[in-house]
Amino acid sequence: MNPDDFLRQFTPLCDRLAQLGDPWEHDDQPPTEEDLGRLEHALGGRFPASYRAFLLVYGGGSVPTCHLHHCRVRRGDPLNEEEGQVYGQTLHNRNYFALPPGLAVIEQQLNNDRCACLAMSGPAEGPVLSYMLDERITVVYAENFAIYLLRRFQAFIHLGERAQAGKRS
Repeated sequence: MNPDDFLRQFTPLCDRLAQLGDPWEHDDQPPTEEDLGRLEHALGGRFPASYRAFLLVYGGGSVPTCHLHHCRVRRGDPLNEEEGQVYGQTLHNRNYFALPPGLAVIEQQLNNDRCACLAMSGPAEGPVLSYMLDERITVVYAENFAIYLLRRFQAFIHLGERAQAGKRS
């Protein structure tokens, strides 16, 4: 799926979640191409096209009510070392949990026993992996970032619609 098709599919899902009371929160000033270049250089790889497109529009984000917290990239500060930032969370997990090189943390799970990582395979779409921090093993979440994020949002929408239907009964 090309990045434009991915973003065209993602935007209505954000709108639907907001209608269900679970708004997608993201930065109003996403990173620039230059910011992403600095981040990629520092992490030692290149992000796939769909993830780059997502970052250039949203910079990361969250749906707090669904416990979805995508690591962010701040405009003008792509090498921010705080946890919750792509760079900072990746460094943290490399230092404390032996996260393999070539992976970038895109989502730290709230219970902190695993993270979602993106294979920095360049413009080709690589897989999104679940890295189990204590066990130090990876499991494939999805074939690529676009499929991963679209499926996550579709699942949240399904749960939200079921919850609303239950309230009406």
